[in-house]
Amino acid sequence: MDLPYWSPSQVKAMLECEGYFQAKYIHGLTETGRSEKLVVGRVIDDVLSSLVNDYLTSEFRETGDWLPLHDLSIVEAHLASELAAAETEGETWPFQSKWLGSTMALKILQTIDIYMRDVEGTRWEMAQRELSCDVFGIPFKGFLDAAYTNDNGELVIIDWKSKSRRDNLDFMHRIQLSCYAWAMNTQLVEAHYIVPWTKEPGVIIHKTTRLPREIIEPYLSRRAELLGGSTPVLNPSSWRCGKACPAIHTCIVGQWKAADVTSYAA
Repeated sequence: MDLPYWSPSQVKAMLECEGYFQAKYIHGLTETGRSEKLVVGRVIDDVLSSLVNDYLTSEFRETGDWLPLHDLSIVEAHLASELAAAETEGETWPFQSKWLGSTMALKILQTIDIYMRDVEGTRWEMAQRELSCDVFGIPFKGFLDAAYTNDNGELVIIDWKSKSRRDNLDFMHRIQLSCYAWAMNTQLVEAHYIVPWTKEPGVIIHKTTRLPREIIEPYLSRRAELLGGSTPVLNPSSWRCGKACPAIHTCIVGQWKAADVTSYAA
């Protein structure tokens, strides 16, 4: 598979597991199935980006005021869209019955409402923006969740994440945020963790600055090595599943689907 550009998703995949990176980005294998948490994360991203884009085209942009969300229909519309996509792909959803008009939809709505109240007054600049530029002399592509301008007139990069617990900002996520910050030529980044899974839904906002170029570039060098055919590192901490298992082919046959998995696993 030709990879003429690099992206934060590629760097994240490589940090999680070099074998996973090769399977996905070199051999073109596709993950099977969608977890409930992954779909909820997508729904939250979609709803938040819709709300921000509505803000950008309304009179609220001038005042910085935010109209809190109280309408369940927007959440249910995005849930319905995800369910329809899953059904098209022939997937079985054991949790489907508890979604529309349900506790899950209400929890998502409640968490989003908490978040929008927390960021009330934010001067949003963009949401779900596709980026295509050169970063460190290499073509870069990515989808930026959102950005806003702070009181000092500085652009702040935001990445939304749906979390099952109130986590600290980890290095992997800071690397991702830093990639976007370099692409947008700004210093400030924030991880906005949306937590709908806990008994009391909540929001955590981590504010930091982008990592320096000399920390990110070695990962791009390693990416080039893997694209050139270098063997993945068989290290327990580097494997996406967390297991010290060198049987990458067996793992791929069990968890991935492609037209020619057999020849890759041989």
